[in-house]
Amino acid sequence: MGGLPGTHVRAFAKFKTDTQEFPLSSALSLKLPSGRSAIDAFVEPIKRTGALLRVVDVGARNGMMKLPQSYARHAELIGFEPNEVEHRKLVEGTTDAAKGGFVSARYAKETYLDCALWDAEEERNFYVTAGAGASTMMGATRPSVTEHLFQDFGPGDPRTGHSFYAGNGRVVRTVPVKCKRLDAVVPANETVDFLKLDVEGAELRVLRGAESMLSAGRILFVYSEFVAFPFYDEHPVLGDQHAYLRDQGYRMIALELGHQGYTRTPPTIPASNDRRLLHAGDVCFVLDPDRASLSALDRHRLGVVSLAMGFNSFGISLLREADLCDRADIDAFERALSHIGTLRRLKEYWNAVPGLVDTVLHRVGMRDGS
Repeated sequence: MGGLPGTHVRAFAKFKTDTQEFPLSSALSLKLPSGRSAIDAFVEPIKRTGALLRVVDVGARNGMMKLPQSYARHAELIGFEPNEVEHRKLVEGTTDAAKGGFVSARYAKETYLDCALWDAEEERNFYVTAGAGASTMMGATRPSVTEHLFQDFGPGDPRTGHSFYAGNGRVVRTVPVKCKRLDAVVPANETVDFLKLDVEGAELRVLRGAESMLSAGRILFVYSEFVAFPFYDEHPVLGDQHAYLRDQGYRMIALELGHQGYTRTPPTIPASNDRRLLHAGDVCFVLDPDRASLSALDRHRLGVVSLAMGFNSFGISLLREADLCDRADIDAFERALSHIGTLRRLKEYWNAVPGLVDTVLHRVGMRDGS
């Protein structure tokens, strides 16, 4: 990464283990009969090669919160954020998410670059919008579409009642930024375990800039945002990403539809009495282990990152096939998951009840916004 503009590197020698875990990913913190945690046992074959796990975050504005601390402490993070203001917040640890109380995992090594990823090495305009999260390389939105997109953020939120165009998508300025291809950034013959894309419509451009890595199977897991319908002049949607990655040998394994829905006019009917329209979501792809030729080490690495993302049975199947770690550890891990899952879910559901009740009361008008 030497020589790239705006490079910022942080290295951490020590960690408080398991300072924060995410519900579906905390399985890697389980203690095995050997006394080691699952992640320490499973990462050992990778450490013997002298390599760190590698995570690439494209559109890193609020920090990487998709993977647990147990995984992060064995990994290198490379983040890309072309918005100068947001890049500075990443460097200083003052992101909007951090101010809101969300804690990002800390990586063994972190590098932040203030350039954009694209499918060509060139300088292009970056469109900074009224809402920082909608800033994009794709140009201005079509007002005919985004003026008919209203998201309900709840009582008292100033965004409620404003269209996406007025509240978030309106361009306030453009700035020139340097664009890189991921193929040119990651050293030759090295692997990316986890690629996260959150680039407001530019996902396919970023993927095309990583075509050599994808076709060589050097990216194992892709986690990408998608929008359900186009509102830029050039705006690939979910099907475009799926088709492109399918042709590169990848399998779609999950859709996450937890993004805020929308209405075409300012919302008057509460969401409890209305089926909101799908605006966006996230999608998970993996290098298909049944179609691609994976080395034992890459199969093992794909298994570990799959466990980190909560795909436990899938990850275990890959660890068994790779056969690079103690089978007794895999067996013990599987037994533990088969016994604690129900109790853990019941506990999570019970702890969530007060918040769910409060949300329902707000929606039916039995609680005010105070």
